[in-house]
Amino acid sequence: MLFWVLFSLLVIAILILIVLLLWDKISPVLEKHFQDKRVYRILRYLCDEQDYLLLNNVQVKLPQGKGIVHFDHILFAEKYIYVIDSFFGQGGLYGNIQDVSLFLQQDNGKKEQIENPVLKNEQKVADLGEKCGLNPEDKMMVSVVVYNDSLIVPAGIGIKEQGSFFLPLKELEKTIKVAEKDNVEPIKSENSERLLDHIKQWSDKLKWDEKRNKR
Repeated sequence: MLFWVLFSLLVIAILILIVLLLWDKISPVLEKHFQDKRVYRILRYLCDEQDYLLLNNVQVKLPQGKGIVHFDHILFAEKYIYVIDSFFGQGGLYGNIQDVSLFLQQDNGKKEQIENPVLKNEQKVADLGEKCGLNPEDKMMVSVVVYNDSLIVPAGIGIKEQGSFFLPLKELEKTIKVAEKDNVEPIKSENSERLLDHIKQWSDKLKWDEKRNKR
């Protein structure tokens, strides 16, 4: 009996040692795996707390032949509609936030040119607003790109301005709560519900068509 207890403790100690030695490689994998779930939990909490509405994994066919786009989450709050996409990267993100491309420099020194996730989501939000018949001057929809907390982002790239947020996951809940304190006219609940129904119908139809075409 004592032998098996000691053996079990030895195995546990070895496993802990392996995890510690490989933590630098394991940590990013775990962070990436759980990021979307953490974003969803925060949004779900806001919905439960504030009686907001939420759509997840949305697909919409855009007007004027612009194709089909995907949205991770659309949160219908009291003052704004937050269109949220998640971004994950390792190392540091550099460049000009107004440029079409940014640079992702990984911990091993390798530099990769990537599409600017902020401009990409802002364009998707603008196209969605057009499809929904919203006046862009009303700034009802807010583009939100959430990046993983471990990503290094200089102050000049991270933004929190009216109409567009680019922020770490740890600031998502607080930022939305602060934005909802803006001195603007609340969205009528019937308007939010109508928009949600339209977007959900568009998304469900696309998903059904894709499923049917795969048969």
